[in-house]
Amino acid sequence: GEMMNFISSGINAEYGQAKAVALAKQIEDINEQLDTVCVEEVTYARLRTAEQEIIPCRLKKLQDHVQRQTEREKVLQDKFKSLLDQRKELTLDIAKLEAYS
Repeated sequence: GEMMNFISSGINAEYGQAKAVALAKQIEDINEQLDTVCVEEVTYARLRTAEQEIIPCRLKKLQDHVQRQTEREKVLQDKFKSLLDQRKELTLDIAKLEAYS
């Protein structure tokens, strides 16, 4: 009886200690994961803030680019119309010359 109780309490103590070590390791792992998550959250929060701050600048650049492209397209359209008009005039001139020959 007494010897069995002594052995049993020793086994329970070892089991309890092993369980405590395992739980302590789990707590340590969870704390490390928590630290990682906190660092990631701060990092992504800073990144989000930086991205939100740069949006107006990017938007302005895009608007300026669109405006420049629109102006360039108008210039090219005007140039194209002018060239078409010149071609029409030259074609008429050639026709007149051929008629006189």
